[in-house]
Amino acid sequence: MRILIITQGVSRIVHPLLSSRHEVVGIAESASGTSTPKAGLRQLSRRLLGRAVPHLRTLRQFAAQNNVPYFYLTKDRMSEFRRWSHERSPDALVVFSMSQLLPSNVFSFPKYGTINLHPSYLPEYRGPSPDFWQYFDAKSEVGATVHHVNDGEDTGDIIVQERVQIEPGIRSPDWLDRVVGETGSRLLISALSSLEDGTAPRIAQPSTSPTARARRIKNAEHNTIVDWDNWPLERIWHLLRGTETWLNCIPQPSGLFRGQRWRVGAFEHEATFDTPGTIHRDRNGTYVACRDGRIRLSVEFSFFLLALYLARRSK
Repeated sequence: MRILIITQGVSRIVHPLLSSRHEVVGIAESASGTSTPKAGLRQLSRRLLGRAVPHLRTLRQFAAQNNVPYFYLTKDRMSEFRRWSHERSPDALVVFSMSQLLPSNVFSFPKYGTINLHPSYLPEYRGPSPDFWQYFDAKSEVGATVHHVNDGEDTGDIIVQERVQIEPGIRSPDWLDRVVGETGSRLLISALSSLEDGTAPRIAQPSTSPTARARRIKNAEHNTIVDWDNWPLERIWHLLRGTETWLNCIPQPSGLFRGQRWRVGAFEHEATFDTPGTIHRDRNGTYVACRDGRIRLSVEFSFFLLALYLARRSK
């Protein structure tokens, strides 16, 4: 099959699909919205770093390296994308991690339509941030679903899905490796093959979901998302570990380490009289206090994080 991928960055589906027997005729990178100076600086930082560090290369660089046509997709370029994708003549569009909904004249034109990989067991956790809310709810059994795209948000007929067991405290990169890179990519390739040979099921979803919409949290919510006074230590630890690269519910490093982020270590069930949610030091290092213990923190210096921090400050 001729497939066209829509994703963000060099996501975990890109390598498996390029290595499959299907032909990738184009890659579109879904942006968060229209271009801004701040977004441009982040893209520039990634392009410069990607030239020196292969695993940090942008999707544009990756596509060029593999001789695959590339398109940068923003909401205001949808008509242009429709023309561009028609020129590629794909049999199917394959979506993972897209920031906006596709209009029907885009998702319906290929022979087999458009399929999406959603990192939850639909109809659970419909929406743009299912991984965060599964961390928030401390789920140990999550899932991956491949479904047809329709006019709704993750409401299309299901082709294939699978439950995935994850352990407490699993970090987001490992979570994504397992749910998306291993299970999800395998399900995508299986779904494409079943579409091609005409055996793909279409399982209608219920109109409602058993969970609230998996929305993106607002910047103002970062400081209030954790219930420090009532949540048990293990739940806070699980959430902090899973979101350590982006959630700002605790003060991040300052001084010489400004622009870096805390690495979340082990938790300790040891009585503390510190205010929950505050950062402290003792003879064993840095920790964030919880009502029934503490969570160890450390800093692993990253030039990439420093570059992004400087890019944000220079906007």
